[in-house]
Amino acid sequence: MVREVPDSLLTLAHHGSKAYSEGFDLVHRREAPRANAIWQADHAQLSILLLREDGQTARPWLTIVIDDYSRAIAGYYLGFDPPSSMRTALALRQGIWRKGHPHWHICGIPEVLYTDNGSDFTSKHLEQVAVDLKIRLVFSTPGKPQGRGRIERFFRTVNTMFLCEVDGFIRRKRHKPTLSLERFEELFQAFLLETYHRRISVKGRLGPSERWEEGGFLPRMPESLEQLDLLLMQEVRARKVRRDGIHFHGLRYLSLTLAAYVGEDVTIRFDPAIWARSEFSTRIASFARRSQRNWQERRFPCETSFARAINVDANSARSSTIGNR
Repeated sequence: MVREVPDSLLTLAHHGSKAYSEGFDLVHRREAPRANAIWQADHAQLSILLLREDGQTARPWLTIVIDDYSRAIAGYYLGFDPPSSMRTALALRQGIWRKGHPHWHICGIPEVLYTDNGSDFTSKHLEQVAVDLKIRLVFSTPGKPQGRGRIERFFRTVNTMFLCEVDGFIRRKRHKPTLSLERFEELFQAFLLETYHRRISVKGRLGPSERWEEGGFLPRMPESLEQLDLLLMQEVRARKVRRDGIHFHGLRYLSLTLAAYVGEDVTIRFDPAIWARSEFSTRIASFARRSQRNWQERRFPCETSFARAINVDANSARSSTIGNR
């Protein structure tokens, strides 16, 4: 019987939880056994000043999702807004879905997502995303960030191989800020795909992109991009369906479909990119829970002129908004 007891349990029984953690915890492994087994996510405020739309300068935040096995970047999100579950969801969306770029094949749903204990990673939003996508969430122990070397080294690489050559790098004050966020992202993606993903490791291993692709495995994917969008969208508190539609963020959304739900509460999901990027179009998916029935996803592309027509259902039936705010 003793011979059948796993070494991990013997270590726990004889040497305690600390020895067990250091030797057998998933997060202490030096690398994942295969691509998409473990992804890591983290944020960093970059050492560069960019020009905002108002002419002021600011340091952008970079959210990264990295594959632990290959060191390949599955997805990222750049913006001036601070870390949040929205940023993480947007980076995951890019990471999971196919990129449509000939040099960026990393995609799929990871088995494990390993993060720190920041509030943005331990939020109910991200927890629900993990449940929906069947991802196991693993958090590092506070004060013991073992196993996070991959992503920390990536941020150092960005500093030493990319930012130092770009205008606005704060460690070289003679390089004045000249880049917008959009232009900076173009340069960053070029560095990511043409330099970092092709870079052979110090140990002579394949570059991140080739290492992720070796073996020709088939990544686990969502059924559709629409399904992925719906799962990653931010959920807000219930909204009541009024006679003139659903009121949300100063807008009104109206559809003939809503007529049957006037007076009832519905749960709204929205695309966080609209507020994270300060854009003026969005897709809203709503679910009305009535007699335990889910209302199917609806899209509402809206524009700054709230009185313009909006597309309200899958059959492209047209309706119009009523009034302004």
